[in-house]
Amino acid sequence: MFSLKKGDLKTDEEDKALQENVVTYTQYDDLVDFAEDHAFNTDQDTFINKEMKDLISVPEEWSNLFNAINHLRVMNKFHPAFLFENLEFIATFCKESCQNLRSNISKNGLMLTNEMFKNKEAMQSEKYKDSITKFLHVVLPAVFARTVYDKVFIAKEAKNAVAQCMTNFVSPDTLTIIMNEGCKNRINNKTLTEISYTSFMKDLVSSADFK
Repeated sequence: MFSLKKGDLKTDEEDKALQENVVTYTQYDDLVDFAEDHAFNTDQDTFINKEMKDLISVPEEWSNLFNAINHLRVMNKFHPAFLFENLEFIATFCKESCQNLRSNISKNGLMLTNEMFKNKEAMQSEKYKDSITKFLHVVLPAVFARTVYDKVFIAKEAKNAVAQCMTNFVSPDTLTIIMNEGCKNRINNKTLTEISYTSFMKDLVSSADFK
């Protein structure tokens, strides 16, 4: 088991340097499994508890944080049992990645959550139900807040993630988390719930079978 937590935000100068670098988002279909000689396969404990932690231990090394997210995306695609058995240990990292003020880190974090929520077999497994619920209480508010972000490509990714979650984890907890978060946050005198409901939540709520 492992616990991941990123460091503080970078300076303006570091953000500028980040923007000057070309960032390539790997699409889900293009993700490839760890090589046979990769540490995940040869020494999983060291990879998780040392290498993964090292990737996010230095705030200035933004590319390491980006790569750490990609590693989790690979786990979700090829090793979902491992990932979903350790949700409580990656929850904070996932939340803070989605909240990151750097657009490329936030987008990649949202891509991770979207892909996790899209993992129908895992999301609907009774084995993971309790851990998924706890994970959602930590991560989903951050994802939902991004659905009204001023950068459209971020908001789109967040909306996709929320939609996948409501589709594949049909539980009163999902709607409760969204409603609680939506009512707490206001933008231009409107609650997040009001804004998101008219833009995309209405159809999701009406089609979901929350029992």
